[in-house]
Amino acid sequence: MAAAVALFFLARLTQVGWVYLLDSVLWGALLLSAVLPWLTTMFLGAQRSLQTPPSPGSEAYPSEGGRIDIQVTLRNRVFWPRFLLNLDYRCPPADPEHQLIRLFVAKLTGSRQARLTSTIELHLRGNHLLGPVFAESAAPFGLVRRRRKLTSEEPILVYPKVHSLARLPLADALSEAAAHSKQSRSGLEPAASRRYVSGDPRRHIHWRNTARMGQPMVKEFQEPSQSALHLVFDTTRVWGEGRETTLEYAIKIVASAAFYAHGIGVPVLVFGGGVKCPLNGGADGGLTWAELLRQLASVAQGDGDDLSQTVAELPPGSNVLVAAGLSGGSAVELLARATAVHQRLAVVSLEGFGEEKFESPEVPAQSGGTPEVLNPKGLNLESLVSAGAAVVRCQSGQLTQALDALGRVDAFPGPSSRHIRQTVPATEPQDASGTNTGRVSG
Repeated sequence: MAAAVALFFLARLTQVGWVYLLDSVLWGALLLSAVLPWLTTMFLGAQRSLQTPPSPGSEAYPSEGGRIDIQVTLRNRVFWPRFLLNLDYRCPPADPEHQLIRLFVAKLTGSRQARLTSTIELHLRGNHLLGPVFAESAAPFGLVRRRRKLTSEEPILVYPKVHSLARLPLADALSEAAAHSKQSRSGLEPAASRRYVSGDPRRHIHWRNTARMGQPMVKEFQEPSQSALHLVFDTTRVWGEGRETTLEYAIKIVASAAFYAHGIGVPVLVFGGGVKCPLNGGADGGLTWAELLRQLASVAQGDGDDLSQTVAELPPGSNVLVAAGLSGGSAVELLARATAVHQRLAVVSLEGFGEEKFESPEVPAQSGGTPEVLNPKGLNLESLVSAGAAVVRCQSGQLTQALDALGRVDAFPGPSSRHIRQTVPATEPQDASGTNTGRVSG
């Protein structure tokens, strides 16, 4: 600018001083646009930290559906001030429309620091990577833009959302059975008594029932697996997108049931997604509640065995809760056969997640015409119910209603009764409590 003024006075007699002045101003603006953004973004340091509130009991933080504060501390390492500085980074666990986090610093004085906090609503469970923090400046005229990376990527684990259940009859029945039984020296629980047969150990004779019945009676013992709640979910057949998938719903159901059972003292074993350790407070190699949530948070699609292998690993006489999408394949027949070898079986059938877009196996037509396509919406659960299982149908977007229906499953029907809970309004007749009492609707 000083050079432009000097040139103006030297050249005013030739009437070109104003041209020199304008030319110098333009070149000065270009030089400032190239130098100032570079000086603004250089010699900056940043550190990012997660500010999590205390856990309210059933959940661990950060958890899906909750909020978390992400604080970025920006440090100026030199003496000159910074102006009009933009910061940004990507936050994958946030809602897709709000994953790009932008921060603005109007002024940062020399050798000082500023703390910038963003409140993020967590949208999706799982392992995520927070994107690096970038500093960007285009001051003062916006002709040149400088961008520097201040931090590297950072992992963040978002836990599944845990719903508080008012009741879970499947776990309540196990808790009541445990309260009326005593543990024997062999570590098994006496469940009943029967007539003595040759070969039975004499130490197992039930003397009180022997005196009552007038013939030798021996104790029958319950296996430890029969007093535990087995929770099963499938990661190999997944339908849906984002957090509206069968996998995400199944993990929430399993986490909520495990928390309820653990709270009333019922042992829990989780099968699915590579998680096969018992939940018993960390004793005997089992998992604590926080460790189980951490493992469920890390489960990804395709982890672990498929549903048929998982069900085959369950010990006979187990009390099982299955949460999985049953559309396509022979999952219904598989669970119907499993009902015969287990004590109790409850199934949450996850439906309406767009199964027809992901899998539509073709079946040749009887008359040689156009092949028929299996319709997942026409899933027939009657064979499963007739085998003696309790079934709750969970549509996409109806998770809370499905958990409420699961809490109203008070009995496990035999082959002669039907027990299917709907989670959406249906056309079948309803009882006084509003629960569907008719057959399953298509």
